[in-house]
Amino acid sequence: MDDKLRSELALFRFSLIAPILNQTITGSVKDYLESICARPYQIPGLGFRELSPKTVKHWLLDYRRHGLEGLKRKSRNEKGLLAALTAKLWDEE
Repeated sequence: MDDKLRSELALFRFSLIAPILNQTITGSVKDYLESICARPYQIPGLGFRELSPKTVKHWLLDYRRHGLEGLKRKSRNEKGLLAALTAKLWDEE
């Protein structure tokens, strides 16, 4: 995932948690989370997905700890490396 797409994803996540941060929701946070998780979203780079309230809560915590950077998808450490087992490892079983 390139930096542009990671930024788009972070902005999408922010768009869902912004009403909580700005205290513009009516009712409880729990009700708001259930309402936004009641439908699928076109998520940048991932397609249509449904969200869980727990996931959105994690985004909220990530934002509070690290700001917008915390909402970006982390790059994988093993990116570009082969995950296959070598023949030697297979023989050790």
